[in-house]
Amino acid sequence: MLKFARLAIPCAALLLAACSAYDLAAYRNASIQPHPIGYAIEPGNQIIVKYCHERSLPIPDAASGFCLYLPIEDGSLRAGAVLHFTPQGNHAYLSRLQAPLRRVTTNVDVEARVVALTNEGVRLAIRANTLPNVSPTWRFEGEQFHAFEAIAPVLDIGWEDESRH
Repeated sequence: MLKFARLAIPCAALLLAACSAYDLAAYRNASIQPHPIGYAIEPGNQIIVKYCHERSLPIPDAASGFCLYLPIEDGSLRAGAVLHFTPQGNHAYLSRLQAPLRRVTTNVDVEARVVALTNEGVRLAIRANTLPNVSPTWRFEGEQFHAFEAIAPVLDIGWEDESRH
């Protein structure tokens, strides 16, 4: 029992020190471009919806997370619309972090339902997963509000771009 207590106390303290970070946004007149460590949002002619989530512990290489980017044609974004993203059609872009590795892919299937659209942003209900041939597998489901933001003058590559925070 004493061995368990010696192990449980440091583990509990480490879990309490864990951090989670989210970065949700939607960019008008934007495009998504490949970048050496993920994807970059640049000026363009689409709406790019971004959802990033990272979890980390205060030890080396103890971070994981993802950034999902959805390029949407301006006329397609309306309340009630159901948007589909597939590798064969309109691509979704996924960047996954499993420290120290980063994996990027467009082999992801996404259904995004536009719950609400205002001048301030868009609320999407998203269901997404990697295709069966992608390893390791990934899946996400949730509903979030993505506020419209201006494209930053620096590259937006998800959570690595510390100049925006």
